Amino acid sequence: MLEAIYIIIALQILILVLVPYLVLRRWTVNWLERYAETRKNRFEPHVLNLLNDPTATEPLERGLHPGDRKFIQELLLQQAAQLKGEDRGNMTTIFEKMGYVKSEIVALRSRRWWRRLEAAINLGIMQSQFSVAALVEAVRDPVEDVRLAAVRALGQLNEPRGLRLLLDAMEEGNRWTGSSIIEAILGMGPEIISEIVPRLKATTNINARLLYVQLCGLIQIAEALEPLLWLLRDPDKETRISVARALGQIGDISAVKSLIISLDDESWEVRAQAAKVLGALGDKQAAGKLKQVLADDNWWVRHNAADALYRLGEEGIEALRETSSSGEGAPRAAAAQVLAERALGV
Repeated sequence: MLEAIYIIIALQILILVLVPYLVLRRWTVNWLERYAETRKNRFEPHVLNLLNDPTATEPLERGLHPGDRKFIQELLLQQAAQLKGEDRGNMTTIFEKMGYVKSEIVALRSRRWWRRLEAAINLGIMQSQFSVAALVEAVRDPVEDVRLAAVRALGQLNEPRGLRLLLDAMEEGNRWTGSSIIEAILGMGPEIISEIVPRLKATTNINARLLYVQLCGLIQIAEALEPLLWLLRDPDKETRISVARALGQIGDISAVKSLIISLDDESWEVRAQAAKVLGALGDKQAAGKLKQVLADDNWWVRHNAADALYRLGEEGIEALRETSSSGEGAPRAAAAQVLAERALGV
């Protein structure tokens, strides 16, 4: 009984302490939000005026309260992200003149990873050439998010060193997440092609090669056709699958003959992907081999071959009709299923 009384008293004390704390905390947060909004409203007209007169920075540099520089930087970053051309260049000059570029370069060496990430993102928006060396160094940051932000920033600066460093680091180890690398690289300029194609030919790193193959497909790099066709015979199954997919994305019909050969690949995944791509390319020279593949041991290969025949047009559709009516076993079932799916609009 006494124990229960102590517990009740303790809970009452906790409530008496906690409620005022929560009220005070909420009041403080609201006050800080109102203060920030008030200060931003004060500086916003001056930030907008910089579009007319980039030298008119004095109202943003005198009589500042604690925290004002952060508010001003946020407004400038928001403005810069919306600008292009000469106005964009003027904003870069303003960031440099007001010391924001320098402070973000210093922040790239912060002990707090999230501050380094923020600095890399901000420097990408500021687009100052003074930040290139620091961003190049940040590509080797121990935190992947920071590294990727640095690469994106270098891309915004049209600085090809960022791409080279990213690809070099990727080939040296497994410090990068494939999807993140692709996202970062796709946002960079035309230097991508001149870097990726030679590396596709030269690299011995399987993970890097798979990434290059995927990029060749996504960017539709026609210059990569020759090395991709060569890699279609690579000992690594995943490479062959990725190459077949990339060839379909590039869409060059000169790959058809090699893909027809891949319909005899030892891996059913490769055969299935090759059949699918041949349907997408739509070259009728594949019709004969695709009809033979309707008898493949694997269901997916048979289905993809039947679907590819349908995509080839009347000749392929007629082959499916013939097989579905007079064929036997698996080929007949595959042809009938695809015809039925197409009739239902699947």
